[in-house]
Amino acid sequence: MKKLVTLLSLLAIPMICSGAVASKRTPVQFKSAGFAIQPLQTGPVNKPYVSLEMFMPASGGFSANVNVVVQPFSGTVKQYIADTKRQLAAKGWKIARATAVGMHRAVFDYTGQAQGHNLHFYATAIATGRKVYLATATATTALWAHDAARLKACANSLSNSRHP
Repeated sequence: MKKLVTLLSLLAIPMICSGAVASKRTPVQFKSAGFAIQPLQTGPVNKPYVSLEMFMPASGGFSANVNVVVQPFSGTVKQYIADTKRQLAAKGWKIARATAVGMHRAVFDYTGQAQGHNLHFYATAIATGRKVYLATATATTALWAHDAARLKACANSLSNSRHP
């Protein structure tokens, strides 16, 4: 019993120490799923990384999803659009839309094959001058019409404190 109390005490120390920081952050709410969770905080990162992934139930061997990637990028939103168009074209993917929406936001709509599936992608990017925040919604082309409204609404809800 003494070992259990000691172990619980040791586990409580990091929780107590991090409690002050954690209480200041607003949890991410997933009301329809019935839970909330504190966002995972990372230190300064100078390379692209996936910050968040959200999945819908699988259908046909694929889960429609939305992910948020943070990328170092010091150019303008127009430069980001041009770079993205080149990258998508190099993969042989078809671009339906790649446009700026204001000075800091871009919207992309494109299709391509990956992971053995024909996929439809919709993305919203926010360029801050130092980083790009990119929310990409993905579904199979067969289910895009069914899932598009929810996926696009999620991707379009992306905001940043400087450029909402």
